[in-house]
Amino acid sequence: MTLRATAIASVFLACGPSAYTDHAQAQTLDPAAAAAVDRIVSTWVADNDVVGLQVAVGVGGEVAWSGAYGMADLEHGIPVTDETRFRTASISKWMTAAAAMRLVELGQLDLDAPVQEYCRAFPEKEWPLTTRDLLAHRGGVRHYWGANGEDPQTPEERRALREKQEEASRWTTTRYDNTVGPINRFKDDPLLFEPGTDFRYTSFGYRLVGCILRGASGVSYDEVLKAHVFDPSGMTLTRNDDAHAIIPNRARGYVRAGSGELRRSQFRDVSENLPAGGHVSTASDLVRFALAWHAGRLVSEESMAAQTVPPPGAEPPQYYGFGITVAPVDDLGGKTVYLHSGSQDETRTWLVLVPESGVAISTLSNDEDVPLMLQIIWPILNLVDP
Repeated sequence: MTLRATAIASVFLACGPSAYTDHAQAQTLDPAAAAAVDRIVSTWVADNDVVGLQVAVGVGGEVAWSGAYGMADLEHGIPVTDETRFRTASISKWMTAAAAMRLVELGQLDLDAPVQEYCRAFPEKEWPLTTRDLLAHRGGVRHYWGANGEDPQTPEERRALREKQEEASRWTTTRYDNTVGPINRFKDDPLLFEPGTDFRYTSFGYRLVGCILRGASGVSYDEVLKAHVFDPSGMTLTRNDDAHAIIPNRARGYVRAGSGELRRSQFRDVSENLPAGGHVSTASDLVRFALAWHAGRLVSEESMAAQTVPPPGAEPPQYYGFGITVAPVDDLGGKTVYLHSGSQDETRTWLVLVPESGVAISTLSNDEDVPLMLQIIWPILNLVDP
């Protein structure tokens, strides 16, 4: 038994079987299908010594099944339940993009206007930059240092890059109460390329979108998301991830040290990254979001199409639209899916929607070393959406 398995097993034995698995919330799947889904997930969790996992499946416009496995807090022996809140990481980008499209529909946001019209904190650059560019990661705004194609060749260049990364790491403990302050960390950096001419995934670009939504709407980013995403979707357990607030049922994150020993995740205040990945939620709430979006309760069909068509210069069959990756999946018989994943201190996340059938699935884990969760997502989708 691995060190991780030993740690989890010791808590499991102390708390009893009911502390390990919870399927109390949604059970409208056919019983045979529900049992099969549970076997897929529980076997995978046990085989891979996963610390904690939450899964939800949406069918027919509602959360049809949910499951909770393992531990939300090893130190205090608290199991994962259907109400455990995990960090969403980059799934927040899909929600931010949906909110942006709703503001477009309300006439408050022009996707093709210069970003400075809505976010004065961001200075003009060599080329015009628009919200349309940012939503598709085609604006040229940089990502984290070391993830922009840097190729340091000399010791001096490598040292300079390390110094930038070390300086940036200190920002992750700074608390922000708005989406304007974080712009100062990168606003004076040059764009990597002329907007619209290339693709570079960037959380910093979505931080800028958060500033834009605030300026376009006249209210805070949090208010925009609550009014146009959380409330219409019925996402009652989703909110901004305030590192200093008391948030009921918040999961702790875990990572394996070099020796294999389980350790608590590194502390990170994600308020700097709120529009790009700064919420806590549940698998069921994220499925509710995907179902509401698909049903047209958040944005119009025209806006959904805008989010999922290939941007100019994108190369199908797999590409990034506005907050959504569009991809055909061989493991699903070539069906196209809309998806977003997330990776961050304390969490690993997935949200997948099959637009043809409206079936959705979300998986959230507080285990940074969890194997690729598509290993269970594709088999589950094949069961419930054959």
